[in-house]
Amino acid sequence: MAKLAKEFVCVRILNMEGVDLDLFRFDYDLTFAILFLDGNDRIYSRYGGRDAGPADARLSKESLLHSMREVLELHRKEWKGPDERDSRPEPKVTIETLPRMARRISKGKAPECFHCHMVTDSRRQLEIEEGKFDKRDIWDYPLPENIGLSVDRDRGAVIESIQPNSPASSARLVAGDRIISADGVPTISEADLRWAFHHLEGRKLELEFMRGEERKRAKLRLPRGWRKSDISWRESMYHIPPDPGFWAPDLDAEARGKLGLPDDVLALGVKWVPAGPARRAGLRNEMVIVEVDGSRKRQTPQQIQLYIRVQKNAGDTLRMKVLKDGREREILLRL
Repeated sequence: MAKLAKEFVCVRILNMEGVDLDLFRFDYDLTFAILFLDGNDRIYSRYGGRDAGPADARLSKESLLHSMREVLELHRKEWKGPDERDSRPEPKVTIETLPRMARRISKGKAPECFHCHMVTDSRRQLEIEEGKFDKRDIWDYPLPENIGLSVDRDRGAVIESIQPNSPASSARLVAGDRIISADGVPTISEADLRWAFHHLEGRKLELEFMRGEERKRAKLRLPRGWRKSDISWRESMYHIPPDPGFWAPDLDAEARGKLGLPDDVLALGVKWVPAGPARRAGLRNEMVIVEVDGSRKRQTPQQIQLYIRVQKNAGDTLRMKVLKDGREREILLRL
């Protein structure tokens, strides 16, 4: 890998301060992301991605090497040398110029580090303030599984399996097919696929793929709501209104045992309730939430937060049942 890496000029971004947001566009909630560019700012490919599982479950050394080799081959074929520009122009949009962040900076409240997710947070806050925010638009960078296929983690955009009765199966895609473009976007990696899905308009998707040495095309008709999945892992999720106004981590096995609660039921121990609607409703630290809107199914605290933020609006009532001193009581929280 060291030999291969010598052929790349690497830019390491640990802080989004001053980063050109018109050029460096990617999934800002990711833990790890790479963009492969040439000297004229053409993006060959993207690498990175995750879901609600472990942050690195969709990444591997082999898949990164695969992307690097493919990008180098593209570069050798298509690089035409520097263009007429002497240097990269100054960025027009950076995180510091976004209204929400600009206000924080003007008040002397600039963060020590400008995290990637703050880009999405700032843009979403502006949409909320301007009355343009729509919860139907929160399903960013949909998963390949949403259209009925999974890709080989180590080989980029090669199909590993097909779900029966899915858009992918209806289009007669099969395991081993190598997707080379999605909606006209060249695809080397899963991240390229998700970039194409993210920008797809409507519910029709055209894929170009290789089956052995044969180039083929497939047209997929996607069902309503095809973008949706568990996005509770996304840091930007916490800027979707309404704010529940409390935090309650999942109880461990020992704490559940003491309360006689099995592993498959909801049991969130309340740890943070600032002044606000939740506190006025009677929620307090050390209470244990065992039911939310009639459901006792075990969920993570992040999934409960997502449920409230997606399914509820300001003014709605959240019904919870909590345990306190061995007794169960109902709390009605007006959000």
